[in-house]
Amino acid sequence: MSRCVDRVSAIRWCTAFSSTYLNPRGTTLVVTGRGPRDAAQVVIRAQRRYRVGMWRDLGQYLRALWKHFGGLATGAVLTVALLVWQYVLKRGDIPMLVLGVAVGAGLFMSGFQAWREEHGKVAGHADTERRDEQQRLRTLAAKMVEEYIGWARVRHDAGPHALARLGLHALKSDALIREAIQEMYERSGTNPWSGSGHHVEDVDLVKFFTWVREINFDFLKDGTVEDVAKQVRVAGGHRPAVKTL
Repeated sequence: MSRCVDRVSAIRWCTAFSSTYLNPRGTTLVVTGRGPRDAAQVVIRAQRRYRVGMWRDLGQYLRALWKHFGGLATGAVLTVALLVWQYVLKRGDIPMLVLGVAVGAGLFMSGFQAWREEHGKVAGHADTERRDEQQRLRTLAAKMVEEYIGWARVRHDAGPHALARLGLHALKSDALIREAIQEMYERSGTNPWSGSGHHVEDVDLVKFFTWVREINFDFLKDGTVEDVAKQVRVAGGHRPAVKTL
């Protein structure tokens, strides 16, 4: 029996003993079995799960609307007041369009409040993830600083060659890399750039160290910081502009 590789972006045909279908969500189902009957059963189960999920989502939406009963109640109260004004007090003829707008306004406010609440949860979760990632990168930078200082103090390694070994591109930020290198300079008493720091003032250090890592560049025998900086500039690796308020 042949192997089938499931890809969401494309439908891949297999042998006669395998069948490929699209499920209702648009992703690819590759079914390997004895024949079309097995494939049909899998597709039916996928459709059933999709319908169940849709009703579950609808139920969650209705519960969210109910939590914001104020908007629904406002529309209903306004509609009743207009009906009393027209049919009980006989004060005027109110078009049905106005009544529809009153009901729609209540539904809109409830829907908006429900969306705003869920949007706040998603935004808060994204902010938390962003803060966690920033903390992780700062912790990684601190470890790299300590590792460089350890090498420099025992004369094991220092300068650009040591910087290349650290994998500074993993910090994902030009500013954070420069901050880490500055701390290395202050605490180790050695210049990590060996006097060549002016060559990278206008270079994105993330791209600089990524290029160094990808080609396994050795500053002891392959060239200088200036050589690498020139290559990175040619590839468009200019330093990101600093945002100012």
